[in-house]
Amino acid sequence: MDSKFILDGQIVPNRWRYYAEMEDIAVGKDINIFTNYTAWQDAKNRFTSNLFPVLTDEENEISAIWDNIQNLTDIGILFAHAKAGIGYSTARILREEYAYTGNIHALGEFGYDSLCFMHRCGINAFHLHTMNLADEALRYLQDIDFNYQR
Repeated sequence: MDSKFILDGQIVPNRWRYYAEMEDIAVGKDINIFTNYTAWQDAKNRFTSNLFPVLTDEENEISAIWDNIQNLTDIGILFAHAKAGIGYSTARILREEYAYTGNIHALGEFGYDSLCFMHRCGINAFHLHTMNLADEALRYLQDIDFNYQR
């Protein structure tokens, strides 16, 4: 079965891979790679077009990518566990304070019930572990069409 993910409300083929460590990376011209911020910082000049940072819960990561942020078409946010809330704030800060217009990818541990809230914070790409149920996940994302808060 082909791997898929949700991007801007559409189910699309997944040409993304996440590697926690650079030595694990299998490079291919048709594959885009997410890696942790430190590994990205060390290797970004060797992989010019298909290597993108993943932000975790480290406070300084957003400001550290500032010099590169407008050149990045994609940024990943790692949700380390289902209850991790810092990723929501990270997405919101990227959109509102840094005016980031590229894709923000949610990676890691989160469930269908989080998708609408993630989207409201500025995340527009979702890589669920169970993307074989992408149609169901997309229905969850489209489920709420009215919000009481701004």
